[in-house]
Amino acid sequence: MSEPSTKGPRKRHCWECRHRSLVCDSARPGCRRCATAGMACPGYSGVKPSRYKWLAPGTVAARPWKRQRQETAPAPTASARRDAQPTGARQSPGALPLHVLPIESIMFEAAQYFNTRIYTGLLPLTELISNPHVYPISDAMLDRAQTRPQYLQLGVVCMALGHYMAQLADASKPAALIERFYTYRGMAIRALNSALDHDQKATHDILLIGVMSHLLLDAQQGLPVTWRWHLQGLEKLMALRGGIAEISRAPGLEPFLVSVLSIGVIGNTTSPASDLTLADVHMDAIDYIIGCTATSPFHMCPPSLFANIVRINHIRHQMTCLSPSSPAQTLYHDAGAVLSHIIGFDVAAWVFSKPAAKKPPLWQLVGRFFKGATCLYCILSLQDLVGVLSKSQLVPFNTLDTFVEQLSVDLAEAVQIPAIRQFTLWPLIVLGVAAGNCHRSSDTNAAVTDVRAFVSAQLVGLSRDVGTFSPLVAKGVLERFWSSGKNTWDSCFDKPYIFTSRLAVDTNGVP
Repeated sequence: MSEPSTKGPRKRHCWECRHRSLVCDSARPGCRRCATAGMACPGYSGVKPSRYKWLAPGTVAARPWKRQRQETAPAPTASARRDAQPTGARQSPGALPLHVLPIESIMFEAAQYFNTRIYTGLLPLTELISNPHVYPISDAMLDRAQTRPQYLQLGVVCMALGHYMAQLADASKPAALIERFYTYRGMAIRALNSALDHDQKATHDILLIGVMSHLLLDAQQGLPVTWRWHLQGLEKLMALRGGIAEISRAPGLEPFLVSVLSIGVIGNTTSPASDLTLADVHMDAIDYIIGCTATSPFHMCPPSLFANIVRINHIRHQMTCLSPSSPAQTLYHDAGAVLSHIIGFDVAAWVFSKPAAKKPPLWQLVGRFFKGATCLYCILSLQDLVGVLSKSQLVPFNTLDTFVEQLSVDLAEAVQIPAIRQFTLWPLIVLGVAAGNCHRSSDTNAAVTDVRAFVSAQLVGLSRDVGTFSPLVAKGVLERFWSSGKNTWDSCFDKPYIFTSRLAVDTNGVP
């Protein structure tokens, strides 16, 4: 095994720990992990002992001895694993190993990472409203996770590894860490495919949760293609099960379903009008979507505005289905009605309707920037499709500039507040598209440049803060759009994208 190239000295793992892909504490003359295991530490010399033979990752298809050991001895509990782990060999808080570990060990490491880095990032949510769905992973939960299918266990591991990678600086992402992420992700997908192939009840609750959890994982990592495959497959499974209404009644499924519906709706906003998915399904389920987003502990967009996003998506989809001879006057009227409804949204009344909300001024800020972003999305995305109407007929230039300026002010304030910063991703993207509008007057060029710089900087910071690559993907898409000289919504999103911030799902109800 070749030594990693680094500047300056760094600790070496002993040959036994390297062979077993374990974290070595590099103690001299022998490491504590070998001593705990009751074996002589082979040391740290530059020459590999002859008894060790390395295998390439993925070449071992089966380990009969491991299965035999698992059949004869129960898996250790989380507390037992913690007590048995040598103090010097434990991962430092907020770190994850770079090597492949047995599933029990890596689940333990992932839970520790969640409690140290992800859970603490979710805590600011409780400043806005009491949220019993924000909690650390306890030893009892970790022990219960051992009984779950492997595709769910590895999904948790990939979530933690993805978060860890996103929080590292670009130059400090070890290739081994990226390799481990895709190794575990591949193992999880193979396990899920196997379960779907062999389980006689492909619509079983736990399998649907598996599909939805991997959809959420792909969306969070900014994978622009695979999330659509998962979503289309999930649509067929849900249809076999009886549709959204039937699935929502199953215990443990609704939190996942709410998240999937939310990212499906938002994903359509950043997809070309000719390639929207499930727009009709979302429109048919709009009453359910309004109800579940109103009670979701992790969804901050006002339900009324979110429903209008669903309607805008549906209008965009309908416009692409019209033939040149088909009348579109009804859709023009619908677009105008949606825009009027958004402009008339009363932020203060929405905040007043949330009696349990803490810090009303923060909620008013949330309502303002979601209102501004939804209004701009309506104007910019429907202007592309309603090309026979001039912009002045749908909204005057000065009104558009006013929306952009107000959204810029609100977001500049919001990104400074940890409790609401993580909800600014979609509004930032909408603002970025508005900053690419080439038809604005020349005296605002400096302001447009400032808006673009602000959006780019916030997307970079947001990626590290919330532990997802989606903001970085969005930054690349927007910068290509700005440099292209084009100005339409669909010319920015020439293929389907999904941009999500931190996705949190309460898993206590998982069967």
